Amino acid sequence: MAMRRRTSLAVGFVAVLAIGVAAWLALRSRDQGLDQWIGRQLVGIANSYLVPQLDFGTLRYESALTVRLTDVTLVAPDATPVLDIPRLVIALTEIPRPGQPLKIARVEIAGGRVNLIRIPATASAPAGFRGLMPFVKGQTGAAEVDPNYRLSNVLRLERVTLRDCALRFDPGDGSGVMELAGLALDMGVAPAEGYAERGWYGIRLDSGRSPGAVIAVSGAVNIDSMAVDLEKAALSIDVSPDTIGTLPPMLQDLLRSYDASGRLDLTAGGHLETNDIPSSTLDATLTLSGFNVAVGEFRFPIDRATARAGLSGGVLDIPELSVEAIDGTLAATGSVNLAAEGMPASVKWRGDRLDLNRLLRAQAPEGKPPKLAGRLRTEGQAAGNAATAPGSLSGSGVVQVRDGRLVMLPGLADLADLLNVGPKLMGATGLSHRADAEFDLTGEGVRVRSSTVEAEFVAARGTGLIAFDGTLDLDVNAGPLEKLQSNLGKVGAILGALTDKLVTYRVTGPMADPAVKVAPLGIK
Repeated sequence: MAMRRRTSLAVGFVAVLAIGVAAWLALRSRDQGLDQWIGRQLVGIANSYLVPQLDFGTLRYESALTVRLTDVTLVAPDATPVLDIPRLVIALTEIPRPGQPLKIARVEIAGGRVNLIRIPATASAPAGFRGLMPFVKGQTGAAEVDPNYRLSNVLRLERVTLRDCALRFDPGDGSGVMELAGLALDMGVAPAEGYAERGWYGIRLDSGRSPGAVIAVSGAVNIDSMAVDLEKAALSIDVSPDTIGTLPPMLQDLLRSYDASGRLDLTAGGHLETNDIPSSTLDATLTLSGFNVAVGEFRFPIDRATARAGLSGGVLDIPELSVEAIDGTLAATGSVNLAAEGMPASVKWRGDRLDLNRLLRAQAPEGKPPKLAGRLRTEGQAAGNAATAPGSLSGSGVVQVRDGRLVMLPGLADLADLLNVGPKLMGATGLSHRADAEFDLTGEGVRVRSSTVEAEFVAARGTGLIAFDGTLDLDVNAGPLEKLQSNLGKVGAILGALTDKLVTYRVTGPMADPAVKVAPLGIK
């Protein structure tokens, strides 16, 4: 949807340029036939594409082919200002002739501003932008426009230059306004060769956005259908407190809430149908280097991560996601069918030798044991409909921790206190804790089928639900007999049947502060 809005803006912007040129020529021309032709272009383009209305303050003629306009505005029917350009220069390649396209050699915009005010979605209408819904009448496509007024038949644009332009974005929810200033763009546009269909233009775009983002695009765009052939598109940004402030507020909030920082590089290529994304054919690669996200007392430092994705036949396939982080590795594959009802998706993952201690923002003082440590291994698979997640989720997996210290596990310290070994557990300094768990994924959360935790003076087995809302509902057997069972093998299974009936602990409530109660004789 966001892509459709951006392409609609592009169509409308080019149409605005044509209207401005037509208005100027209509004022200056004494040729009645030329006046009539220009008038048809003016009315035809406006009626075929634009809903907002164009106006300008002054117009100054500089040469036979150059016009300078000031205070150019685009105002929506509800009086919302959409576009404000203090200075606009349009240079034509030749004087227009009836029946021939307007040939614009260069467009220069200095100090322009685009004003985007978001309108939240309602029961009767999707989310949009004030004054831009609609911006283009009926989201006009190539097949719906009179051939006389198709952009490919009335315009020939060669170069667009932006200097010191700005984008103002108001999310409409009171969270603050983004002001993206100092935008610069120098984009060359030329008719593309090798296309049987009219309307294809080659594009080369290089844009730098201080202080972090650099964008480069080469390819071709059809200005009638808004289809795009990407030879290559590249985005590079150093995410930092300085660059986060130039991003949309909702993304700013997300990145700031996770203290995100590091290098991000994205490359893409293929064919993009902006009006029907699932029918596109694209390949993309995302790379993170020295990237870090964090929340609360935890962090996840990523040395390097690479994700490859391809879109074909409506299916988004991710054949590779590889992550080098916290001294271990994480790999995953997945797919989403964007064209199918509900968008069915699946994923498989495997992680090995992930150092849990490096997940902590603050390390333990010298000579003190860490609250969390160990080498984690995990693997599993999940499936469901992306449109209804997590309610449709299903899957299974395993987790294993060795050479650890797991006193941060919810409820473990409380269990130790009930067994009168709490001080001993917290005072032990060794890294000998171990844990194993098998689980199923459901629409409610993680359903633990079986789990064991072994630590100094405490051993426990548990089953139950870890809900997606962060609450626990677990049945746990704990005590020295459980430690004995793990060493007795088959004999332990007999003893386990007895203790399961005699000693049950209920662990319930929020994960950050669960309640642990004894339920003797299996009474819950």
